Amino acid sequence: MFKNTLILCTYLCLSFSNIFSQSIHDNFIVHVIPKCGVHLSGKLIRTLFQKRIKKGPITQERIDESIARNFIIRTTKSYDPSVIKLLKRNKFKSICVIRDPRDAFISFVMYMRTFEPGLKVRDFARVPDNFDQLSLDEQITALFTDPSWNYCKYYNKRIKWSQNQNSLLVKYEHLVGSQGGGDDGTQLNTLYKMLEYVNFPIDNEHVQTTADNLYNCWGSKDVEGKTFTHGQVSSWKNILNKSQKKMIKKSWGDLLIQLGYEEDYSW
Repeated sequence: MFKNTLILCTYLCLSFSNIFSQSIHDNFIVHVIPKCGVHLSGKLIRTLFQKRIKKGPITQERIDESIARNFIIRTTKSYDPSVIKLLKRNKFKSICVIRDPRDAFISFVMYMRTFEPGLKVRDFARVPDNFDQLSLDEQITALFTDPSWNYCKYYNKRIKWSQNQNSLLVKYEHLVGSQGGGDDGTQLNTLYKMLEYVNFPIDNEHVQTTADNLYNCWGSKDVEGKTFTHGQVSSWKNILNKSQKKMIKKSWGDLLIQLGYEEDYSW
């Protein structure tokens, strides 16, 4: 009898363990464009949703694994209609984190400047051969227009994720709160919106704690007479000159209006 009781207890424990390891919300993935809050989105998943993250491409095998092992897939890959169909077939939603492309681009430029001089391939990007001999203004122009690799094309290949009807668009600017140059009320509303989107249980105290600790200010630095503030909203205003603004308007003018970052071309 003792043996039977032990077996029953073991079975019940395993059963309850399996129940609590299963998702109690809608399944979802997170897509974020590099330099639009990759690290912030990681912190968000770990704190707000209290989930582990697995980076990489989205495949059926990875989807099945995420359900079985209760983690969230975060991807930075280009938009691919076949992946969207795969997610829809598996009843997965998408949370897509974007950022004002001007701020994302300037953050990217500054990031490229942190690498050892002479390197051509730097993380996910490739810089011109003479990159380290260029001035900051020249680097900005090169990294936006170079035909072999530029951030403009890189961003454009990924922004369609947020325009998919099965996705929730979340702006980086709405996540950083007043510490990052945003608004605390908007930050809280965005966190609630994300939870509601995937039917995740809401704990008001936990949401507030997440908001209070989500953004880390990295400070500012002077770069060739221009002040760049890491992670702050609208840092591009302190960096771009008139010709660079004109260059970006030509490629992103309509997109900025479409995403709600501008009302017209008068910026």
